[in-house]
Amino acid sequence: MIRHVALFRFKNSIPEPDLDAVLQRFHGLKGKVAGLQSVHVGANCSPETLDKGFLRGIILDFDSIESLQGYLSHPAHVAIAEDVIASLANSLDEDVIVFDLQTGE
Repeated sequence: MIRHVALFRFKNSIPEPDLDAVLQRFHGLKGKVAGLQSVHVGANCSPETLDKGFLRGIILDFDSIESLQGYLSHPAHVAIAEDVIASLANSLDEDVIVFDLQTGE
C-alpha cells in the first residue's frame, strides 16, 4: 500500500469553512480514481508546536504506486489541486509538503 500524505499552509484570510470545503472534495475521488482505498482530511490537532503553519492535511491510501501515479494526473484531482494551490499562503514550493510512504499493509 502507498500512503500519500500532503500538508498545506493556507492564506490566513481564507475562512476555515472554505478551507474545509476544498479539502472535503478529496472524499469525492474515492470511486473515481482506480486503486484509491481511503481518504482522510482534516486540521492539525497536535499538542506539539512543530507544525510550522501547516494546519491542514490529507492522507490518501492507494493499493499501488501505479494507482498513485494515476491519481496525480486524474482530471478530478487536477481540478481540486488548482483550488488548493490558489488558496496557498505563498507558493506550491513553500506551502505544500508531500510524503509518500510504502507500507507493509
